[in-house]
Amino acid sequence: MRVAICDDIQSDRQRLVEYIRRYIGENCIDDLELREYDCAEALLADRTMPDVLFLDIYMKATNGMDAAKQLFAQGYSGGIIFTTTSKEFGAASYEVNALDYLVKPFSYERFLKAVKKSGDALNSALSYISVPSGRQNVKLFLRELLYVETGIHCLLFHGKRETVKSPVTMTEAETLLLPHKNFIRCHRSYIINLNEVENVTDTTVLLTNGDRVLLNSKNASSLRRQIADYIWKGMEKRLE
Repeated sequence: MRVAICDDIQSDRQRLVEYIRRYIGENCIDDLELREYDCAEALLADRTMPDVLFLDIYMKATNGMDAAKQLFAQGYSGGIIFTTTSKEFGAASYEVNALDYLVKPFSYERFLKAVKKSGDALNSALSYISVPSGRQNVKLFLRELLYVETGIHCLLFHGKRETVKSPVTMTEAETLLLPHKNFIRCHRSYIINLNEVENVTDTTVLLTNGDRVLLNSKNASSLRRQIADYIWKGMEKRLE
């Protein structure tokens, strides 16, 4: 698990480091990698994406809000917890799906609340499936997977950066993916990641990369309701 802190004030970074180390000790965590950055430029230049990022908003050059937008444009899919001295950007933080918004100075108890919110994001960031492709097994992180499509004698696993062709069946793909609540089979030829849904029509689902997939006509109404419920619950969690 990778955690990063980006803040141009050394004392604020140090406070977070102390909180994180305390949390690690209290929860017996031994697989955490912690990185620090003193500006957004250094963070953006490092291609090692963290699973959870504590990101200051007010920094000298690139501010944290703009840095978050650039990260997501680069394919970042981890969780962001903003830290700032003002509540000014509270509403805007939801536009980039921030997990939480910590106003400095914040207590260890408030830090714990933010970490609890990041739990689902961490689980999502670390979850993956393995499928055969060619002569090897390929690890597919679920946060990167947009949808699965039936191809010719194969399945196509469409990710944010690449598409993997695998000889597994749709039934086998269901076994791998449907236990995860953010995946549903919306058509006999498609399994979609609900986190990547941009819009839904009567017959199709628009995904964040611009691709459209079909809805099963026999239960389209039920599928649309299931997708809407998932998106709504996600919004409620971010507002808690």
